[in-house]
Amino acid sequence: NLTLSPDGFRARFPEFSDAEKYPDAIVSVFLFRSRNWLSVSSGGDDPYYLLAAHFLILSGMRAAGESQFGITTSASVGSVSVSVQAPQTKKAWQAWLAGTPYGQELWAWLSLKSAGGWSVGGLPERSAFRKVGGIFL
Repeated sequence: NLTLSPDGFRARFPEFSDAEKYPDAIVSVFLFRSRNWLSVSSGGDDPYYLLAAHFLILSGMRAAGESQFGITTSASVGSVSVSVQAPQTKKAWQAWLAGTPYGQELWAWLSLKSAGGWSVGGLPERSAFRKVGGIFL
């Protein structure tokens, strides 16, 4: 059974070691949310901690009034203007994860772990009970 804890999270990501800035209660909420959002059979606690770090950064951005995603391409100060290039992604989930380095790392990890499927190569009888021409194997 996997146990996620603020201490384990901080051991993996020492940049969140400031307990005043990132209280245990907040970290625990994001760890709980990560556990509900992801269902992975391998990888240990890493994907959950990555998603929790992603949540923490996004909540900090939201608290600071920064909610942009993408690369800032231009900015101006007089009458405030900011241009942002959207991430080059095909899906909203991937674009959302692209908002932080932790989300990008999680996306890469999920992409590696979710590759799958199977294929049968060669002659058609490799996927049948009879050989070509109806002869039983």
